[in-house]
Amino acid sequence: MSAQALFVPCANETVQDAANKDALVFNPQIPETTGTLSLYHFLGKIIGLCLRHKVPLAVALGQGFWKGLAKEKMGLADVAATDVTSARMIATAYVLAASQSESNSVDSAVLEEAKRYSNVDLDDLDEDDVEDMVEATAAALQTLLAQVPDVGAVGHLQGEDGGGGGGGSKDDVAPTASDSVATEAVCSQSELHVIADRAKRWLLVSQHHLKATALAAGMACSVPIQLLPMFSGPELETVFCGAPRLDVDLLERVAVYGDNCARTDPHIEFFWSALRDDECFTEAQRAQFLHFCWARSRLPTSVDGFTMPFTIDAPSGSAAENPDAHLPTSRTCFFTLALPRYTSREVLVQKLKYAIVNTKSMDADFKVSNDER
Repeated sequence: MSAQALFVPCANETVQDAANKDALVFNPQIPETTGTLSLYHFLGKIIGLCLRHKVPLAVALGQGFWKGLAKEKMGLADVAATDVTSARMIATAYVLAASQSESNSVDSAVLEEAKRYSNVDLDDLDEDDVEDMVEATAAALQTLLAQVPDVGAVGHLQGEDGGGGGGGSKDDVAPTASDSVATEAVCSQSELHVIADRAKRWLLVSQHHLKATALAAGMACSVPIQLLPMFSGPELETVFCGAPRLDVDLLERVAVYGDNCARTDPHIEFFWSALRDDECFTEAQRAQFLHFCWARSRLPTSVDGFTMPFTIDAPSGSAAENPDAHLPTSRTCFFTLALPRYTSREVLVQKLKYAIVNTKSMDADFKVSNDER
């Protein structure tokens, strides 16, 4: 992955038992210069315009960004959504701190959440083992906080003018380099929660504050971003990105048929039953099919979100005379699929899969041979 990419795969990509392996996060290697932030701002404009024009954009951003826009409170679950290793480390710090603290310094709700991610059973450890774990956990958190720049940013990403991205609350302030230095003296078991709090704030809010704010400010150019908190984070992701699974029932509801075919035709029956069958098409292949027909990878979430119907037509000429020898074709600008009258579902699946996997260009906007002008 290029160091200049605006987004990179999240840490969970390399963790075997982690979820959301395909989620993207802001590239931490990109400096937060004016030029870089302008790129995020421009991308935000594109995302906003896609929403206004009812074009779902499959941007696999981590859930923390969407929950930030919605001004939802975030916790360890949101850290784990993109970096389960760090979430487990922070959770362990909370569990260790709570086991020795007499002042109940770890909030009960935070502790309960931490127990879900920590795999530490203190009953199985002797005093020396616990002491070693405290030192290792503190050192790991200090290493994480060593990334914190000298000049912190306010963790609340909502600007004074109502623009900007989301995340955290007004009390969330980014840890600074002086914080990480101070943690060297905060290594007692009962005080581990201090480092854990800072690490959690850094990962959830402050690390990509300026980049998230620039992206959200670009979205605000065409979207009333101050109204987004009326949605939850997952709802916002669906609003902007569409449903991650292709809803075949919804697609069939907007389907129309050409003069030379009908819903009751055998090859049309083959098509709909195969598209619904997980043994015929994976979810990724369904997304490829939609891209083949419409140059999009996700459907709108309702019938009202479609700007045109999905048209299925039957080709003429040699494709009509010998259908099993021909591939389906599409016209993406018109969301139209020309589907030969295949004689069996097996043939249809084979031909359609070949077409959607091997077609890399839209329509016929490419030169087939050197003789073509």
